Amino acid sequence: MKKICLFSLLLTLFLPAGAQESSRRGYIGLSLGPAFSTGKFASTAIDDEKAGFAKGGLTFTLVQFGYKFHPNIGIAAAWFGSAHPVNADEMEDQLFDLNPNFRYTVEADPWSFGGLAVGLLVGGQVRKMDLDARIMIGYSSALSPEMKVEIRNAGLYSFSEQESALASNVCLLIGFAPRFHLGDKWALTVNADYFSASYSFDADIDTDAGTMTNSWDQPVSALLLQVGAAFRLK
Repeated sequence: MKKICLFSLLLTLFLPAGAQESSRRGYIGLSLGPAFSTGKFASTAIDDEKAGFAKGGLTFTLVQFGYKFHPNIGIAAAWFGSAHPVNADEMEDQLFDLNPNFRYTVEADPWSFGGLAVGLLVGGQVRKMDLDARIMIGYSSALSPEMKVEIRNAGLYSFSEQESALASNVCLLIGFAPRFHLGDKWALTVNADYFSASYSFDADIDTDAGTMTNSWDQPVSALLLQVGAAFRLK
């Protein structure tokens, strides 16, 4: 995915500005759409401590900005976020497969992450479209899900409850940001970005036997697809 995006980004350097190039060089807007978990973040391998069990979710960009100082090169920025439910049903099934003598119930809040990224905007204009690619580096935070696992068997009951934890780190956001002009001042935006970061979490686990701390490194990656509207800047 990364190699394809980087290769395409380089190709856009050679896109012509087009015969109908507008005097408007930038844009600011917002967008939202579906998010698809990838890699370890989406993994449901219960024996892998880095498996996130993250399902597809919802992503949004409260502020997306771009401005070209040259017909083909400029700056891009995004203030974004994403939320992903936990695949609790799959976790229950795998726990039962490991020990079918017990009945398991898993309740979990969603994963969430967001941040601010700034970087390079590269592309050109073809008729009434801006065909741009962007690569951005930023700072992001993620909130791990609060999770409770209940175990029952013949009147016996046990539980473990992991608190949510907050972690922050640098992130990478790379992808496409084409815009379709809806007149001189407005544009329809269609974004496809790949997000990647890694976070180090420390979360307390309460059980009927006491309290302990769980520490782990969690890779988080997702494909973010968004549609929105933008005001075109001069």
